[in-house]
Amino acid sequence: MRAPQQIADLSWQTVHAFISDWQQAPYLWSQEIDVQMEITSRLLKAFREINLATVRGNYGKSLPGFERNQLWNRACCEPTVWCTLDNALQEYEPNIVVWDDIEDPNYPPDDNTRKNWPIVWLCELKLDWAPSDDLDRKKILHLLEQGAT
Repeated sequence: MRAPQQIADLSWQTVHAFISDWQQAPYLWSQEIDVQMEITSRLLKAFREINLATVRGNYGKSLPGFERNQLWNRACCEPTVWCTLDNALQEYEPNIVVWDDIEDPNYPPDDNTRKNWPIVWLCELKLDWAPSDDLDRKKILHLLEQGAT
């Protein structure tokens, strides 16, 4: 198992470096998706430098030859996670998620169930915040309260 704190710390350092660059030239990233991809690319580069860029999870349906060798990016944009909100399990797609390792790669927690892969770090980005965007904040708070991240 990798050190989740090391991964979280590196995630924050990467975001802070991006914010500094963005403050110098904010128009380089004109859409939210541009920011998502930039930060995720930087995260993966930083994780690669310390050999933490991937997680292993062997799912039942796989390409021949990859039944027990499925590598996935540790950081990704808009994956589906599950969040209980208003007493209902709901799909949620945070802008960026950084995954933790799992105990047994042959039994991913989300394989055929509505359970989350463990999340070390996630974020929502808002280029133009509006009161209607408060639902994302609520979902993140619920994920924190539920111990999902």
